[in-house]
Amino acid sequence: GDFITRKGDAGDPMYFIATGSCVCTLDGRELERLGKGQCFGEICLINMCKMLSDGRTEDEARTRCCRGADIVASERTEILEFRFEDAWPLMRRVPNLWYTLQDIAKQRMVRIQSTELSKSRMTSLQG
Repeated sequence: GDFITRKGDAGDPMYFIATGSCVCTLDGRELERLGKGQCFGEICLINMCKMLSDGRTEDEARTRCCRGADIVASERTEILEFRFEDAWPLMRRVPNLWYTLQDIAKQRMVRIQSTELSKSRMTSLQG
């Protein structure tokens, strides 16, 4: 499939999957499958907003917040962009958006850590 983002790319924008599906990979290993209605890039968006809240410049936030994994379309996929310049004012005015994105990011990290733990157990059982 086609790469939508690559590890190390700039962290803006965040994406929502309108149709189709994607695979999140890191160093060639599948971390997660994403489908219609799911999003990715929320961790970078949250980090950029945190940096601005802490007094950093937008340029610094954009430079320092990079993608942590590759996202590859696994079929014909339509995505919607949620850009930082649109998100930042909303995050400040609509706190529930901030909390929702944080919850999504936490759930994603738990799923990825669980997947990694399961894979490492399988490897040690096979070895």
